[in-house]
Amino acid sequence: PPRSVGPERDPLKILVHGGTRFIGRALVGRLLAGGHEVTLLHSGHHNPFGDTVERLVADRNDHDAVGRVLRGRRFDVVFEPASLHPVRPRPAPEGARPWPLGAAGGTRLAGGQAAMAAHPPGTRIVRTQWLYGPRGNHFPGTMLRLAAERDELRVVQDQRGSPTSTLELAPALWDVLRAPLVGTFHGACEGEASWFDVACATLEYAGVEGVRVLPCNSDAFPRPAPRPAYSVLDCGRLAALRGRPLAHWQDALKTYLGNEDQ
Repeated sequence: PPRSVGPERDPLKILVHGGTRFIGRALVGRLLAGGHEVTLLHSGHHNPFGDTVERLVADRNDHDAVGRVLRGRRFDVVFEPASLHPVRPRPAPEGARPWPLGAAGGTRLAGGQAAMAAHPPGTRIVRTQWLYGPRGNHFPGTMLRLAAERDELRVVQDQRGSPTSTLELAPALWDVLRAPLVGTFHGACEGEASWFDVACATLEYAGVEGVRVLPCNSDAFPRPAPRPAYSVLDCGRLAALRGRPLAHWQDALKTYLGNEDQ
């Protein structure tokens, strides 16, 4: 079983599933800065961290392939980034039943349940949503790119959630790992907004002028997998653990847009 995590037991051998986009990338950067030995497990060939991490290539859905690359290896901590969306008109508490709307969400839910069943004393699950962060493709970046190409944008207004910066979430994940508590946490920035609200704020904070942003409904942009109309999370347990919540989504967005490492 993984050994206990605390200041006196550093550095740790840590396995991160993915680690090349969004929260995984932000998390790996923080772990490396803390002097930990990090190994990435992912299916691609891109390694943004060079020789500072070990890279194992396998499709996480191929259990045989994952077993082969991990055979004989031991890690103190395993991070599996994932997110699920509840469907309800109020912020979902940690104990609420998750309602995955697509195959990917169902797979993540099953993985979390399997991890909790296999090792209850050492498993922490952090659910999050509407992620963006340095590098990668995400909503604020898409809005800025489209604003440079068009003078009018149509953005969905009938879906609400909490936009969450990986610059805020990555430190919180490390705090969860080091705490003696286990189980499920919710990690998202404070407040709530529609995609339309986020688009308007992104252009305003980035100083973009001369682009009209018009609201529309979800049926104007059909997607392969359905998205919930309301996916705000109650993050009270994480706030109590850390002594503070994550930043409000508007403040976090301003910080991200002012970060030169976009």
